[in-house]
Amino acid sequence: MTLPRVPTELLLREWRYGQTQAERLCAAMLHIEGFTLVDPQSPLGGPDGRKDIICEKRGIKVVGASYFPPTNQDFKSVKEKFLHDHEGVAKNNASGFAFFVNQPVTPTERTELAKCVAIEIIEIYHLERIASLLDSPRGYGLRLEYLRVAMNEEEQLAFWSSFNSSMNDRMATFENGVADLKDKLDMVLKRTLAMHQDLISTPSSTGRGFGSVSSFPTEQLSIPLVMWIHKLVARSDNYKIPRAGELRGVQIWIGPAGSTPSTATFLPPPPEDVYDLLDELLFDWRKGYIRLGTLRFEDRLEAIASFHHRFLAIHPFLDANGRVARYILEQQILELLGKRIADDFISDPSNYYDFLSSADNGNLLPLINLLRASLETG
Repeated sequence: MTLPRVPTELLLREWRYGQTQAERLCAAMLHIEGFTLVDPQSPLGGPDGRKDIICEKRGIKVVGASYFPPTNQDFKSVKEKFLHDHEGVAKNNASGFAFFVNQPVTPTERTELAKCVAIEIIEIYHLERIASLLDSPRGYGLRLEYLRVAMNEEEQLAFWSSFNSSMNDRMATFENGVADLKDKLDMVLKRTLAMHQDLISTPSSTGRGFGSVSSFPTEQLSIPLVMWIHKLVARSDNYKIPRAGELRGVQIWIGPAGSTPSTATFLPPPPEDVYDLLDELLFDWRKGYIRLGTLRFEDRLEAIASFHHRFLAIHPFLDANGRVARYILEQQILELLGKRIADDFISDPSNYYDFLSSADNGNLLPLINLLRASLETG
């Protein structure tokens, strides 16, 4: 006679496996929920700095905490533990919090918990959500490992069906990635051949006047070229720049420590808009480059300042946007003004950022004046 299986919800509610197994189960659930760099801190005991788990989601640092008491608790106790563990977010310079609790938490109570904190990512894994996850094909393995609940025949079929589907999706993604890489390599080859043909067919431009040169570097500015510049900047630094040569894929903001998107000093456009905005900026620059050489000095200077501000406003990379912008700026000034920019261009960063803020509000003049004052004479 086969005994009826104990419901997953009941096994979680009457947790008998201790804090160590609770933290390990929560870390494993974060893995299958799409979190990355999952790093359990001290599941075997010892100080953990108010963080059971450290992980990332969409490039954002997240603190994970588990609360699996062996007896029923009221919402007041759950909320106290939630707020206590949430202190680990600020202590560990994180911007997200994942809280696991083996107690029922109603939608109204979840809303109340979420309103207690102001962070970018908040995930509350309550009793029903955890049980639902463990009773799904992707959670069967964790349920077996941590709750000793084996799969029945129907669940085994569902598990292998889900596994095969996942493998097919991964293979399709891999094949698409290979095809995309081939397309990019073909594009690089075509551009290399075009540059080679241009080099052997175009005489030296030395001594020609500004505006008459057809092959200055910034006239050819494109997204691949800007990404290549970013990679060069990354290699020249003493510290590692994240995602070197890649456009950012996450929302970021600029402001003092502890700021949020709503309190940030500056909020760049969302990541899904970065490519199109950068492509538009570079297209506008290439299209107007030849005409710039025929304009007055002041008009050329204004065009360079406008490009510099628009590039920084897009903030295309996670880090080193200022350095890439200034590399391009130096070349633009050399090509279109015949001058070099002084090393002390941003010797007063606060003024520089104030001038960029003025440009955000439509007043480009302070930035133009800074550029003009920074041009080397002679």
